[in-house]
Amino acid sequence: MPYLTLKDKRIYYRRGGRVPAREAVVFIHGAGASSNIWLRQLSVLEEEFLALALDLPGHGQSEGEGEERVEEYAQAVLAFLDKLGLEESSLVGHSMGGAIALTLARDFPERVKKIVLAGSGAQLKVPPEVIQALCGDFREAIRVMGQYAFSLPSLNFPTGGGEAGIGKTSREVVVKDFVACDGFDIRPHLGDIRQEALVICGERDRFTPPEFSEFLHFHLPRSRLEIIKGAGHMLMIENDRAFNAALLRFLTQPVFS
Repeated sequence: MPYLTLKDKRIYYRRGGRVPAREAVVFIHGAGASSNIWLRQLSVLEEEFLALALDLPGHGQSEGEGEERVEEYAQAVLAFLDKLGLEESSLVGHSMGGAIALTLARDFPERVKKIVLAGSGAQLKVPPEVIQALCGDFREAIRVMGQYAFSLPSLNFPTGGGEAGIGKTSREVVVKDFVACDGFDIRPHLGDIRQEALVICGERDRFTPPEFSEFLHFHLPRSRLEIIKGAGHMLMIENDRAFNAALLRFLTQPVFS
């Protein structure tokens, strides 16, 4: 899989699909994760799209130290798009990745065609005890969070933990990610985001519960809401069939005529 260089750091990304393709779709993972979470989506989209999923700086196989502001991660994604010569693309973001997608849609509307916000929110406040736990027994905190990320019926999901990439990111970067989430609040600007948006979440998401997605749907002028029954925060892994069906419908059909 390929790398590119941003600010003297090697950034890893996965690529599927033909070049040229009808359009590019860029997947952005959430806090402490990596491009691994999108494996089940890349294989589905590569028939019709140029599908790309990057490891954010400091995550997965990318070099870097992470960032404490969502805006800084958004700049990294923008530089990634520039490096690949992508003038316009659709963005699919999970959790913190959704915050990054929203930021890019607001600040660089000409670069973003559509957005998909999976298990995300307009504000991502983090309880202080979560940061404290991560600064304490890191492995135990990650273990508990990893279980919490999946809905109860799927706690024994055979490969979910590995695909989520939970626990493979350094303590320092994970803490920065949660600081970035805690400082994110795009609520006053949602009405200014004019791209078509798919807001999708798991019915049993305990990190970003359905109310977060309902709020996004209510305030984003051109959005569609889908709630995946029985799924938790890692909905794209837990029920990839339902997630992929909703994703393909959204990317190939207009939400509003």
